[in-house]
Amino acid sequence: MKRIRILNRLAALGIALALLITLAIGWAVRYAFGEATRTADWVVHTLEVQRSLEGIETDLRAAQSMARGHALFGDGEALRLYRDSMQRLRQRIAEVRGLTSDNPAQKRALGELADTLAAYSRHLESLFQISQERGPDAARRYFFGGAGHPLLIEAIARIDAMIADEDRLLAERRAALDRSNAFTERMIILARALVLAILVATVIALRREIQRRMAAEKETRVLNASLEKQVAARTAELKQWETIFRKSGWGVVVVDQQTFRITATNPAMVAMLRATRPLAGRPLAELFPPEARALLLERARLIGEQGYLNYESVWLRDDGTTFPVDIQVTVYRDEDGRLWRVGNVQDITERKRTEAALREREEQLRLFVEYAPAPIAMFDRDMRYLAWSRRWMADYALGERDLGGISHYEVFSEIPQRWRDIHRRCLAGASEFSDADPFVRQDGSTQWLKWAIFPWYGADGAIGGIAIFSEDITERKESQDAVRDFAQQLGELSRRLLQVQEEERRAIARELHDEVGQALTAIKLILSALRHRQSGEAEIALLDDGIGMVDVAIAQIRDRSLELRPPMLDDIGLAGTLEWLTGRLAAKVSLRITADIAPLAERPAPEVESAAFRIAQEALTNVLRHAEARQAELRLRQEDGWLCLSVKDDGAGFDPRSKEAGFGLSGMRERALLLGGEFMLDSSPGKGTMIRARLPVLPNRSP
Repeated sequence: MKRIRILNRLAALGIALALLITLAIGWAVRYAFGEATRTADWVVHTLEVQRSLEGIETDLRAAQSMARGHALFGDGEALRLYRDSMQRLRQRIAEVRGLTSDNPAQKRALGELADTLAAYSRHLESLFQISQERGPDAARRYFFGGAGHPLLIEAIARIDAMIADEDRLLAERRAALDRSNAFTERMIILARALVLAILVATVIALRREIQRRMAAEKETRVLNASLEKQVAARTAELKQWETIFRKSGWGVVVVDQQTFRITATNPAMVAMLRATRPLAGRPLAELFPPEARALLLERARLIGEQGYLNYESVWLRDDGTTFPVDIQVTVYRDEDGRLWRVGNVQDITERKRTEAALREREEQLRLFVEYAPAPIAMFDRDMRYLAWSRRWMADYALGERDLGGISHYEVFSEIPQRWRDIHRRCLAGASEFSDADPFVRQDGSTQWLKWAIFPWYGADGAIGGIAIFSEDITERKESQDAVRDFAQQLGELSRRLLQVQEEERRAIARELHDEVGQALTAIKLILSALRHRQSGEAEIALLDDGIGMVDVAIAQIRDRSLELRPPMLDDIGLAGTLEWLTGRLAAKVSLRITADIAPLAERPAPEVESAAFRIAQEALTNVLRHAEARQAELRLRQEDGWLCLSVKDDGAGFDPRSKEAGFGLSGMRERALLLGGEFMLDSSPGKGTMIRARLPVLPNRSP
């Protein structure tokens, strides 16, 4: 019994021990399965991070390729694909940020990567803005200027570093998974030796684990399908890039980094080189003429150090001709890590011709400005000198000074503010001129200038600056002032001479009328008295002849007196005197003379009346002497403070430009102009003559 009890106890102990062992093994198996599951989850997690990082690199390269295509060729579809790639890139960064939230190192690396990608995105957006505002050429120069390439290299390096960290984690987690699986297998072997209950429990646990693993495999298949879609999209993008590569107007050449042989070219490159045999496999040096090959090694070194190089060179066609090219070389790494050099080549023959022609025109312009016979200067928008003529240096006493790049206001600090305002208006598009403008110099002297200022325009149509044409007219201005002063003095002298002449005529007329006339009258009376005393017929006849001659002399003296200065001009005024003049002339000749004289609102000044009378007298005298007219008309009007006089005839007329126009016309014109009036002559052969004078009234101020 005791033994049975001992056996029972041993059995119970064994059972208890078996149960404990079973429980311990069960716990160990469960722990092993748990660790294997967690390790498998971490492996899947690491694979997801790697997939997302590889997707980031794929999208980044796609965005860079599409941005490059848009910058090189202005392709709108490439710009759309770039936007899509950048959107996917931001989504993947968000995914990686969520997956690595518990990894400080990767979280920090992801933050640095995001900053680098943001800087590169800003660089590309600047590129697109330059393409829109300044054109594809400016965008190409900016793109290949190297500003964005280091950011791209840095971003790819950061992605590769994060992928390397994930590779390390994956290796560690796979090793842990292997250890966990090995421990699990040992536990399963031990568990199979236990009771059916432990085996059943183990099988149930395994089944659950299998179910979880099947779920993980299903998720893996979903991930693989997603990756396949991404690969298909990437393949489509590559095909699109290949289409762009084939249809590009620029020549594109791909060169092996190790052998420096051509591996691929596009049709534009074949056409540019006029290739008669395949380009693939040929050494790159064959595209350069012998004199240009010496620089290849140095350029290859620079490309290797910088990853990018833009330069101009000369290429050699298969037909032996050469042509200038612009070459932009970029180093790329493929998915296998192999380096390639891709060159974008443009034939710049026309650009070189244009540049040469432009240089020739610039030289012609420089020579034109320098040797122009007038003071000329060209300025930029900051009023700095660009070009100037020798006359400019001479007229402004600047010697042999080099004005290039110097401010106009530094050379001439005395320039007044009003001229600076004119310069600003011309820089805004105005053109301004002056025939005479004083320029007060620093030494106090005044230089008179005639100038013209207008803007000049650049090739882009914008105002590049202004040009100033000026002429020193100081001597001319002084001469003109002297001539004007002399003319004023001469006019004053002429007016004085006319006044003296009129006074002298008045005096002579008075002397003839009063003294000579009275003397002749006295002689007539004496002769008449003697006649009455004579009785002989001969003496009486002789005295009658003497009396007749005295009568004729008295009449002539009276006529000459009236012609010199009719006294009625002072007594009854201009209107009555003109009526007397026309009536007196009409009585002497067969010419029909009419007078149309309107009443005057106010009596003009004496000098105006004298001038108007003399003009009318000279005009009518000319009609009588030269016109051969049948009729003549005199008109007098007073209008708005002006005295308007005209004499018109239907005679033979004449050419006013001929030498027949004598001093009489000049005298009439002079009388009118000296009073500040106007004189007009209208005549032509066979069409009569019209003389018009317009004189200021200058009211009579005498008491």
